[in-house]
Amino acid sequence: MICSTMQIEDIVSVEEIETPRYPEEFVLWVEHILEQINRSNDPELKRQVFCRSGLVGKRFYEEILPLCALINEKRVSWHGARIQPALGSQTFDAKIIKGGIISP
Repeated sequence: MICSTMQIEDIVSVEEIETPRYPEEFVLWVEHILEQINRSNDPELKRQVFCRSGLVGKRFYEEILPLCALINEKRVSWHGARIQPALGSQTFDAKIIKGGIISP
């Protein structure tokens, strides 16, 4: 019997994480990813989540979830802006794009 395990990268990719989204869309997207993880019965996926392993898992839990909390708090004042997470080692976690102006 072949047992396949799911990786967090099967649920979300770096490219998908770095896609610009409006605040409401961003929060719903993060909630959808968390629902997929919670619905999974795969022990390996649960281990990755718990240990924050892999590039995507670590970045998602250390950068995207806190960013989501901030966006949820600023949703009204950031209305109309798009948020683009920036994975990697730079001095910011996201760019805010509003009216053609990009701010890290």
